[in-house]
Amino acid sequence: MSADETNEPCVRKEDIEAGLRRLGLKKGDSVGVHSSLSSFGRVEGGADAVIDALLDVVGEDGNVVMSTHSANLLEVPRTPEQIAMGVSWLFKILPYDPAETPVTTGIISETFRKKKV
Repeated sequence: MSADETNEPCVRKEDIEAGLRRLGLKKGDSVGVHSSLSSFGRVEGGADAVIDALLDVVGEDGNVVMSTHSANLLEVPRTPEQIAMGVSWLFKILPYDPAETPVTTGIISETFRKKKV
């Protein structure tokens, strides 16, 4: 059964913009965003609609910041000597590459990371 067949209400970009403005967000503001697309319900346009609404509300002079909690990790096996010494780490943290390192905080943040603005 598709989302349309469930009669689930659909949130539109315009709805999100109106809600952000009701919260007091305006042109030129800076906003830190922690998000969950599923918390919106069904969103027409998905993560892109949420991002576009944020960008439209703050405008070109505003800032939208999203946490990524990116973990660019490489698993490193421990040697028997390291294990005997009590070394408990299993991963090496690699440099963050904004073009390649995926985020771990959801589809809105991941879509935002990839968006060319």
